Formats: sequence, C-alpha cells, structure tokens
Amino acid sequence: MSMRELRQLTEHVDHQHREAMRTIHDDLGELHLSHQDDAVVANRRNFVRNLGLGGAAIAFGSLLVPVAGLVPDALAQTATGADVPAADMAIIEFAQGLELAAVAAYVAIVAQRKLDTPQTESARLFGRHHTEHSDALAKLIPKANIATTANPKILAVFQPQITAATDANALMQVAFNLESGAAATYQLAMGALSNWQGAAAVATIEPIEAQHAVVWGQALDLPIDQWMPAFQSSAAALQPSTYAAS
Repeated sequence: MSMRELRQLTEHVDHQHREAMRTIHDDLGELHLSHQDDAVVANRRNFVRNLGLGGAAIAFGSLLVPVAGLVPDALAQTATGADVPAADMAIIEFAQGLELAAVAAYVAIVAQRKLDTPQTESARLFGRHHTEHSDALAKLIPKANIATTANPKILAVFQPQITAATDANALMQVAFNLESGAAATYQLAMGALSNWQGAAAVATIEPIEAQHAVVWGQALDLPIDQWMPAFQSSAAALQPSTYAAS
C-alpha cells in the first residue's frame, strides 16, 4: 500500500468516526441490538466500497450504507444520567477499560519508532479515537466506577507482542489483532445489552474498530478474508470473564 493510500484510508476512518460520534439518524427505539442489524455487520464492506482507492478498495455488489447513518450519537443522549441495568453496566465498564488498553497499546506501538511517518500518523489518530470511545462510555458509568487506567489483563496480552516486534509489519500486525479483537468484543456486547443507552454507545463504536482493522489489514497486504470477513464474528472477542480488570 502506498503512503497516499494509507493516509486516505486513515482520513476516511477519521471522518466516519467524527460522524458516528455526532450524528442522530435512526430512531433510538430501533437500536435494540438483540436483533442484529445486517448493515452494522457489513460495515467493513461499506467502508471499503466508499473509498475509491483502486487496488486498495473493493466494491461488493450494490450494498452502500454510510456507517455514520447507522447509529445515533450516544454522547448527547447519555450525559444527564443513564438508567443502565447492572448486567449491562458490567459490559460497559469492561469496554471502557478495553478502550484505555487500546490507547496504551498505541502509545507503546508508536514509542517503538519502527513505523514510518504515515503509519505513525494512523496509529496516533486511532489511539485518539479510542480515547474518545472511552470518554463516550464513561458518560454511562457512575463516576466512582470510571476507569482511569488501562485494563491490565488486556494490555498484558499485547504489550509483550509490541516489545518483541522487530519491524513495522510486526507492530501493525499487533494493531490489527487488537482492533479485530475489539470489534469482535463489541459484536459480542451487541447481542447481550438490553438497555438502549448502552446499545447506542456500542453500536456507535463497533464500526470504527472494524474500520481500524481494515486499514491495518490492507497496510499489511493480508488476505482479504482476514480483514474483511463475510460477517463480523464475536469469535475473537476479549471475553469479560477472562479479562476482567479485577
């Protein structure tokens, strides 16, 4: 992948991230995610289809649904206190710790100084996205329970891989695995949450994590079925039962 293509992919993800964080498009009553939305599941395909990057993007039939139009802004809807059940809250708190772990992982990846300039720009931007995702989730969580540090068990999975990486490709592979795991974790959460506020936040974030994985997968020239599977699976999810912060 050329420097131009990587930058264009990254800029497009950032645009989708900004839109997903602010746009109210669907009625909140339609976002009860015990019923999977096929358009959300297909977000990786929608993303690459919209880019027009020649060899770096692939068209998939006639499906074209902007990711930003799939979900409302969870931020404005939850700032005045959410009535979230305990079971949902446990998932949301776990997700917030996951986001902070992703932030810490990207800091460590950049600190290795093995990425070139466009790769470093992408890593830093995606790290900022994860910071904003953490902030969005924090608005649902009681102040006393908001995490201020990364989930140590999740970070312990990726930190040794970052330290052991010998070149840029190895670091981008770690980033790809991290984002794939995050997207799978949110897919798992989407089938478990019952409260609309938590579901809205998760539905806002999951497509962006998947798009991060698309960028790294293409930068690594991985087989297409690795960075754009037929459907978003939860198989690679970081299970809360295994990676609970405490």
